[in-house]
Amino acid sequence: MRIISVKLENYRNHANKEIFFDKGLNLLLGKNGSGKSSILEAIGYALLNTGLRTTVDDTIKKGENSASIIVTFIAIDGLTYRVERQLKSGVASNWKLFLEGEKSPRAKAQKEILDKIRELIGIESNTENVYKNVITAYQNQLTQIFMETPVKRAEIFNQIFDTAIYRDMSDGYLKIAIDKYNKEIDKTNTIIITKSENIKDSKSLKDEIEELNNNEKQFKTEIEKVTKEIEHVKKIRDFLIDTKNKIDANKLKLENNNKNLQDAINSRKTIDLRLAECFEAINIVEANFENHEKYTVIDVFSPDRLGFLYQVTSKMNQIGLSIYFAKISTHGDDIVDSFYVLDRSGKKVSANDYELIKTELIDTITQLL
Repeated sequence: MRIISVKLENYRNHANKEIFFDKGLNLLLGKNGSGKSSILEAIGYALLNTGLRTTVDDTIKKGENSASIIVTFIAIDGLTYRVERQLKSGVASNWKLFLEGEKSPRAKAQKEILDKIRELIGIESNTENVYKNVITAYQNQLTQIFMETPVKRAEIFNQIFDTAIYRDMSDGYLKIAIDKYNKEIDKTNTIIITKSENIKDSKSLKDEIEELNNNEKQFKTEIEKVTKEIEHVKKIRDFLIDTKNKIDANKLKLENNNKNLQDAINSRKTIDLRLAECFEAINIVEANFENHEKYTVIDVFSPDRLGFLYQVTSKMNQIGLSIYFAKISTHGDDIVDSFYVLDRSGKKVSANDYELIKTELIDTITQLL
């Protein structure tokens, strides 16, 4: 058990103080009246219900209505606990025991708390005497126990260390243990006698040992043979596993190749279908010329495509034709457009240029299909 810290509020001359303790020996130093004894008194009162030196009213800091003590310690079970005790004039103290980290107390009745703390710190005898005379020594009382008469000292130490336990052990537990071990000794002696009777002569034992040695050699030979067979089987197993892994890898590659081939076939079908559509579209593209008293009329027949009108009019402008107006119409998925044009000099287009214009327009339209 180890005390980690003690926190005091309005306890005697400590308004708000928290003291932390290291492992091992801790020493409280201070001037007379600085509150060293109050710290020890608070620890004993909170943990073991040792009495207060004065009344509750005198224990509470002057001018305050209540005081509190919080002691945090590590118990013999290795867990951290927190005991809280509050004092208020004219009211029974509020005493609670918590497992650190829990909101609900493990115990809050006085006897329940004291029994639990005794269990947690490993003191089953008179805890108040143990605390005052062994765990701590109040100032001016360090040697008081040794100044008592021999009879009184024996009485105090018997209370502190509960020597009745050892008498019980001597009269009861140890006697039972001795009887038990005596029975075990008798049992062992009987076994030894029985074994002694069964011991064979040295020649017989020698023959048996030699036979055992021969059997051991045979077993070793068999074990070596089996070990070699196991190694051979392991090699075959490793070879089969490696072969299976290679087959699985090749199978995966084959599946990927088949998938890629099928994708290529599907892509080829799509391309062939598109080409067929293009050839079909090319066959129905046509550009004709009509006579008009003022303009040359170019009639264009083609499947409808996005950007058709823009590409056709751009091409006409590129080859030197000026479009004065056009008639745009569609029939289902087909376009029937008529363009009224003149050349750059503002004249009707010469018949000699018809074939060139037709070729340029059909090439442009074909690229859209």
